[in-house]
Amino acid sequence: MIFSRVVATFFAIGSVGVLALPSAPVEARADITDVLAVLDTLQSSTGGILPQIGRLLHAWNKSDR
Repeated sequence: MIFSRVVATFFAIGSVGVLALPSAPVEARADITDVLAVLDTLQSSTGGILPQIGRLLHAWNKSDR
């Protein structure tokens, strides 16, 4: 019984201690040109196949009925 009180007190003090710690500063990232370049490459490489997949699924749904 005393063990549970000691453990509960330990966790309560520990949680208050963690909340009191200062958080690390987050660096602002303003340059997103690399991400945009990757997205443009992805869009150009998938632009030809996605309409074909859509037509295939549409034809499969028609034949499934």
